[in-house]
Amino acid sequence: REDDDFNQFVFCCLKGRQRKNGSFKIAPPEDGTYYLKIYGKPEDEIQDEDDTLDHVATFLIHGVEISTPPMPWPGNDLPWGITEDFVETGAAWVNLSEPIIEMVGEKRHNFTLKTLGGPLLILGHIYDSDGNELVQDKDRDMKYTVLLNRRRPLPLTTTEDDESSLLPYITIKSNEKEAIFTLEPPPKPGFYKIQIFARKRPKKRGRIHIPLVTTILLDYKHCKTSNRDLSYHGSTRNSIGNSRIFSGVSRSTARGTSMTGLPNSPHLMTRSLSHTEQGGGTGVKRPLELHLPDPRQALTPIGQ
Repeated sequence: REDDDFNQFVFCCLKGRQRKNGSFKIAPPEDGTYYLKIYGKPEDEIQDEDDTLDHVATFLIHGVEISTPPMPWPGNDLPWGITEDFVETGAAWVNLSEPIIEMVGEKRHNFTLKTLGGPLLILGHIYDSDGNELVQDKDRDMKYTVLLNRRRPLPLTTTEDDESSLLPYITIKSNEKEAIFTLEPPPKPGFYKIQIFARKRPKKRGRIHIPLVTTILLDYKHCKTSNRDLSYHGSTRNSIGNSRIFSGVSRSTARGTSMTGLPNSPHLMTRSLSHTEQGGGTGVKRPLELHLPDPRQALTPIGQ
C-alpha cells in the first residue's frame, strides 16, 4: 500500500544551478521490502498545482539489519533545494552546495545569499518534522518556543499594549549586495525545514506575490559526538567510506534523460553497518542514495 508518511524517509533534492540532477537519499523506517516509485515531468509542461506527474521508474528496496529506527525528514511537497523561481532572483547561495545545513550547539548559525541581481524582498520560515512553524515568545527577558500550525500563523503586527510578542527563529539582514540569515538554536535536536521566499523589489506599489525559492534541511544536534548522531542523526550527507551507497546519475537534455551508474538489477539494499565496519559503535545507519533527474518520490512497503 502507498502511504504518504513513508515519503518522510526519502530525501529528494535537485542539484546544480540548472537543477538538472536529482538526488535521492533513502532510509527505510524498519526492516522490510519497499518500492521506491519515482515521478517526474518537465516543468514547462506543468500547468498548475493540480497537474499530475508521470511515473518514470520503480526500484525495489530491501531494508535489512535496521537496528535503530531513523528519524523522518520533514515532509516536503517539492524537491529540496532551489526552485525554478530562484533563477529569476539573480541570487546565489554562498557555501551551500547541498540544501543541508548542519548546526551544532547553542550558538546561532549564519548563512549568506549574494543578491547579484539587486536587492530582494525576502522572507524565511522554519518548521519541525511535524509541520509546525517555530517562533519565539518574548516575555520580558525570557524567550519561549511556540509551535504554530497553518491554522494559527505568525501575526504580522503586534500592538504596544501586548505583554509579549512573537519573534521568528530565523532573522534576515539584507542590503543591495547580500542577505545574511541568522538561525536561533531549535528547542531540541532533530531535522527541521527552512523555507526561503524571495523576489526582486517591485517598482510599483500594490499586492505582490513572493514565491518559494529555496527549501533547506536543518540538521541540528547539541554536540558533534553522541550515540544519537552515530545511529542516524547527522547522516544526511554522503559518507562513502562508512556506507553502502548505490548511486547513478541522470542528466536532462533536449532529447530526454540518460541514466548511468545504477546497478543492472532494480533491487537495492540498505542496512545498518556492523561494529567492525564502522570502527566503533554499533548499528550505524546510513541512507542509501540514488541520483536521478527532476522527480518526486513515493516509498511503498510490500506486504503491509
